[in-house]
Amino acid sequence: MSQRTSKKLISTNENILYELNDYDRQRKPQTLIDDNYIQCVPADPVLKSLSCPICLDLFNKTMVTTTCLHRFCADCIHRWLKSENKVCPTCRKTLKSKRYLRSDDRTDSLVDTIKKQQAKTNELAQIYREQQHDD
Repeated sequence: MSQRTSKKLISTNENILYELNDYDRQRKPQTLIDDNYIQCVPADPVLKSLSCPICLDLFNKTMVTTTCLHRFCADCIHRWLKSENKVCPTCRKTLKSKRYLRSDDRTDSLVDTIKKQQAKTNELAQIYREQQHDD
């Protein structure tokens, strides 16, 4: 049995007990996450994963390829396909036409949320700079 799996032992009164292995003994307990919990994550990896590899900006009208599931801005991938490049710009899998693309509404809503948050952050930063300048 590997070190990551726990052995299951059955006691005499039919309650299931678990014998802790080395991994379980040394790991820190994790808090449960509920619907009211907000997790803060660094912005850079999130923004990078929501950026078009062609224009390097946040997605605008996101399209996803059906062959390899890479995402691009609609305008960017349409221009790419019109320029006789019939492959995915990221992995070079064949994309014969626009029929290999689908819109991605979930990514668009996520990008919209991030753009709203960026606008709020910029507003707060401007207010902070003005307050610092006044002091």
